[in-house]
Amino acid sequence: MSTVAPDGRNAKPATLEEAALTFTATRKNSVILEQHRAAILNLRARGATITQIEDILSEFGVSASEWALIRFCRKYRAEWRRIQCELQQPSKATSAPVTIARASVPKPVHAEHPISPSSQQTQTPSAAQSRKQGDMSGDF
Repeated sequence: MSTVAPDGRNAKPATLEEAALTFTATRKNSVILEQHRAAILNLRARGATITQIEDILSEFGVSASEWALIRFCRKYRAEWRRIQCELQQPSKATSAPVTIARASVPKPVHAEHPISPSSQQTQTPSAAQSRKQGDMSGDF
């Protein structure tokens, strides 16, 4: 089976079956990053690059690959963009109250440019139009 190294730790498994039996999965990067979601998205919204975020996380003992961070930030792009917009807006407490001006309702186009009776022309329907009307009325 597995051999014990001189320092007391388990050595490399001797067979593939033994390796499969002793395998323990590590936590996925996405699970680890989810625990720090607010901080990562806040950093990204403030303009931090993926590499800078990776360095900051490693300072606090969080290990994640660059590609895991890229995928994570893509997944939550809408959320960090929303945070980014909120950060760019001035504080509501210091800004003047927003007033909404009432927009005038535009008049319909036909009311502005009425068609005079002299500009109306009487048109006779073409042969194709009269056939179509005849077909629709049921006259064959």
